[in-house]
Amino acid sequence: DPERGLRCSACFDMRMEVTAAYAAAHGFPCFTTTNATSRWKDVQQVNTSGIRAEEPYEGTVRYWAYNWQTDGMTLRKYHISAEQRFYKQEYCGCSYSLRDSNLWRKNQGIPPVKIGGEVAGLGTRYFEDPEADAAEESQEVVDAFFSDAAQQFGNERLRKQFQGRHKSVAEGALNNW
Repeated sequence: DPERGLRCSACFDMRMEVTAAYAAAHGFPCFTTTNATSRWKDVQQVNTSGIRAEEPYEGTVRYWAYNWQTDGMTLRKYHISAEQRFYKQEYCGCSYSLRDSNLWRKNQGIPPVKIGGEVAGLGTRYFEDPEADAAEESQEVVDAFFSDAAQQFGNERLRKQFQGRHKSVAEGALNNW
């Protein structure tokens, strides 16, 4: 399943349901997710899962839907990440994201994702330079990735695997790419 596809919705649903239950059990009036801050994720897809997860709590726990993906919020996120020396994970964590990230990186001449250790594919394992980190998640970079993803990163095996599986805007659904 491609990035932003049904697999991602199922993953968000599972994580949001657990988060909403935790919030309810511990008296938190609202919850949100860092997935909503990433331009690599479809904010509507993420927010839909959050809104679905709040439903069983009938207003006692709310999902905080917000547009976290603006240029200003993206830069702020990376300033906080660098100040706090947060861990820098270069993909969402699933094997499909790792595959797609590395195919795209190969086509761009970027070193592959490195799992574990102190060195990442794009530098250290921690956020250090907010401007450089924000540039790695610029709208232009993200759009280029998904444009290449629509062509299966030039990978013939993937092209055959996903042939005919794209959603059509004409069918009234959002396109996965």
